[in-house]
Amino acid sequence: MRNRDDEDDEDEFDPDKLEIIHGAVASNPARVRLTVWHFVTCQPVTVIAICLVSAAVVVPLAVFASKWCWFLFLLTAALLVMYYLGTAKNFWYGDVCPAVVLSRNPDKFAVYTDMTKGWVSHPAIVIQGGSVFMLEGLPVEEGDRIATANLYRDTDEELPDERWGGLHTGVILAATTDEKAIRRTFKSIDAEEWNELDRGLKRLPRSLKPGVYFLNELADRPPPKPRRAKPILDDEDDEDDEDDDRPQRHRRRRD
Repeated sequence: MRNRDDEDDEDEFDPDKLEIIHGAVASNPARVRLTVWHFVTCQPVTVIAICLVSAAVVVPLAVFASKWCWFLFLLTAALLVMYYLGTAKNFWYGDVCPAVVLSRNPDKFAVYTDMTKGWVSHPAIVIQGGSVFMLEGLPVEEGDRIATANLYRDTDEELPDERWGGLHTGVILAATTDEKAIRRTFKSIDAEEWNELDRGLKRLPRSLKPGVYFLNELADRPPPKPRRAKPILDDEDDEDDEDDDRPQRHRRRRD
């Protein structure tokens, strides 16, 4: 369970409010405040690309076509604000789950969580990768353990009603530089959850494609087949073999 003895009063958790907004209450809400400047500096390539594309499209249209095209710029800015607000909600209300970095370039990491909507447990490992605002700009390496904030969502796939189909994931390190908040979220993850993540990764297919892998539906991965050892020949045997391969010369006997 989460230890809230050393947390600030301003971070008071209101489960009734969460239930009204989301229809579900996270068992371990992150309650991390998103820092705008840190969030932007963690993904400079993506932010610069968005600004350049917007400027390349909007400015020529506004200068040579119509001044009404400046509304496109305002629309783009409004979309960015909406994206920021949605991301901030993810880090505040999202469920804290353990994750491990699988690779860098391309960025890929695995999240362990329970995708249940009710009382029946549906443990799963979600492979995240290929998306913006994930690990870009973060000082993490392959094998590092990280804490994530996750909002559960439904997908178009036909799944039982008692479980979710996907996650909106945010890496805590990308949201804030507050060491207290980072340590708090990391310590709120039980050791058993880390163990389940490690055990689940051993059962996943070796391809590790992005997606949701329900552990109850995965068969145990067969152990690798032992390689057949090659026979080691002694030096004498090697010399004998070499002699056998050489053409034999027979001397003629003189009378």
